Amino acid sequence: MIELAKLPPHKAVLERLIAYRLAMLEQLGVPVRNGRRADVESIAAFAPRLVILATGSKPAMPPIDGLRDSHVMAVDDVLPKLDVIEAKRCAVLGGGLAGLETADALCARGIQAEVFEMADTVGTGLPATRKGFVMDRLNAGGCVIHTGARIQHVAFPMIGYEQDGQTMEAGPYDLVITALGRRSERVLADELREKHPEIECVCVGDADHPATALEATAGAAELAVRWEGK
Repeated sequence: MIELAKLPPHKAVLERLIAYRLAMLEQLGVPVRNGRRADVESIAAFAPRLVILATGSKPAMPPIDGLRDSHVMAVDDVLPKLDVIEAKRCAVLGGGLAGLETADALCARGIQAEVFEMADTVGTGLPATRKGFVMDRLNAGGCVIHTGARIQHVAFPMIGYEQDGQTMEAGPYDLVITALGRRSERVLADELREKHPEIECVCVGDADHPATALEATAGAAELAVRWEGK
């Protein structure tokens, strides 16, 4: 998830975190096996005492009509391709951290962004200072934010939503981007626990519960401390 988190404006510093972690793994002699798919059989063959799964999360897909249209994309698919996406006006569904940072990235590229959030405020859970910087950039970039807006459907290039008890329509848009929360990816963890209950299996980061990169790193460190010396 850090590979995704480093893409919005002013977050490239996270690249240094990745480089630092890889350097420490090499220094400590921890082998990193790339290009290999972990499955239940290969894990069991390794005969581990503990399996730590950092399998991340996937974008949530609420039951809203039209979300599977080809012109609707999740944040995960948009951020890595911003430099090649041809769009002048985009709707961002969801005003949490991911939604605001995506809108920020769009504005930085001169793309008009419009955010729709069903809560009464955007950026819930963001530290006040960080939220302030993001909101300042969004305002400067002409981003329009709709709060109290519950998405009813997507009928590309338009979207329908409910606000203050009224049915509204907005658009047209060149692209609709979803940032409607995340769900933990635990398929491997569930299968491993079912077939090999003798192996202790622990999920960390988004695989445990979707959160920020800082919270995920802290949770992993706490797990390492608990297991030290066992």
